[in-house]
Amino acid sequence: MLDGFMVYLLFFTRIPIKYEFKDFEKTFKNSIWFLPIFGLIYGGLLGIIFGLSLFLLKSLEISVVILIVMDAMISGALHFDGLADTADGLFSGRSPERMKEIMRDSRIGSFGTVALISYVMLFFFALKELLTQLFMPNAIVQLGNIIPAAIYVAGIYMVSKAGMAFMHWNYKYANEQGQGKISENIPKYQIIISQVLSLVIMPLIFSWKAIVAYLITCLVLYGYKLFVHKKINGMTGDTLGATCQIVNVVFVLALLIINNVINYIHLIL
Repeated sequence: MLDGFMVYLLFFTRIPIKYEFKDFEKTFKNSIWFLPIFGLIYGGLLGIIFGLSLFLLKSLEISVVILIVMDAMISGALHFDGLADTADGLFSGRSPERMKEIMRDSRIGSFGTVALISYVMLFFFALKELLTQLFMPNAIVQLGNIIPAAIYVAGIYMVSKAGMAFMHWNYKYANEQGQGKISENIPKYQIIISQVLSLVIMPLIFSWKAIVAYLITCLVLYGYKLFVHKKINGMTGDTLGATCQIVNVVFVLALLIINNVINYIHLIL
């Protein structure tokens, strides 16, 4: 378990820790079941930062901005970069090989810029609205609603890593060589365990609504995967990394929609 935690800590963050692995790639492949748990720990760190911001600043808006900024800083903007590169490549209208070349280019283009701005805006407003409805209906920040909101935030990052684990099912790398090749041939039982663990934990954090929201998210991810395969005949490290940002937005929007639909039903009844 320690090896699994350390392999993802070194892979997904810029926290400067030295750790020796007998076989980094093998440890990565055999620890996919642990990926959502790592997401919960990572989200817990962000949740603490978010909670402290709420406590000290008494502003939900500023705290959500700090959350997004700290996610980018701690992760080295790894998934932000993946989202931008994916948008630049897939929407370039070029050949599959040229799309993959564009994704490998370190420069950001128009589609990548739009994708990043869209992600930040959607995640900011959706999360702000959801937390307001659930914990701060009167826009009053109190100690009693700070902790539940921080736990909620931690859970969202667990779900994002659960979605990434889900995307490893029948993963096909689109390039001959590259960092994304490490995600090939992941044992399917590892992915199943990761999903079962996630589905058990989600209701404890979010209630039963999270199960429905996650199923909706997985349907969107499946459609996204089909779209990527159609474009470049497989996945890359960038398209896989973009999954986390897609999950963040889709899952929070799904929770918000479910919550609003239930409220509408209560009003009608």
